[in-house]
Amino acid sequence: MPSTQKKPASRPRRKLSAPSDRIVKAMNHPIRFAALSILAERVASPSDIAEELDETVGAVAYHVRILRDLGAIELVSTAQRRGAVESYYRATVRPWFSDAEYARLPARRRRELFAPTIRNIVDDAVRALAKGGFDDREAHASRVVFDVDEQGYDGVVAALAEALERVVDIQAESANRAAATPGTKRRRTEIAILHFEPTPAAAERRSARRNAKG
Repeated sequence: MPSTQKKPASRPRRKLSAPSDRIVKAMNHPIRFAALSILAERVASPSDIAEELDETVGAVAYHVRILRDLGAIELVSTAQRRGAVESYYRATVRPWFSDAEYARLPARRRRELFAPTIRNIVDDAVRALAKGGFDDREAHASRVVFDVDEQGYDGVVAALAEALERVVDIQAESANRAAATPGTKRRRTEIAILHFEPTPAAAERRSARRNAKG
């Protein structure tokens, strides 16, 4: 029987780095993107991920191996489970870019990266609405459309970046507390931030730039 090897449960969580171009390309597959997103939140095995995604263990295990070989995830521990050795992983990279990292990419590449995230946000929100995910008194949904000058626009960008960074820090702190105290009750929560120019405004801005060049 294979021996069980476990690393300390209290092993602290490292701050996740930005994904490389190879990892970004790998995330174009929905299972890999979903698996990396889950492993960026918590330690899990391919079986855990398969159950959450309603996919076969074999399919998830295949994509997890690809993420592991790319260095996007790392093995945390192994344990006996249902007569077999189960491997538990966590992410080493974020399944997203920071605003500064996105800014260095061409517009077409940014669209490719935004697409799966936006689809997941919409799908998750619609399912949650139907299943009571917004029933909690502290659940939130809001949409604000307004005009600002360039300084105001920069202020909005900075405020959202700070909020996201703080949320990521809170999640990491929570993960470390849970690792140090097994059995700690945890709540699943999802936060989505979208900041974009509505289509007419974006089209008008592009037209103004073309006219200025002409």
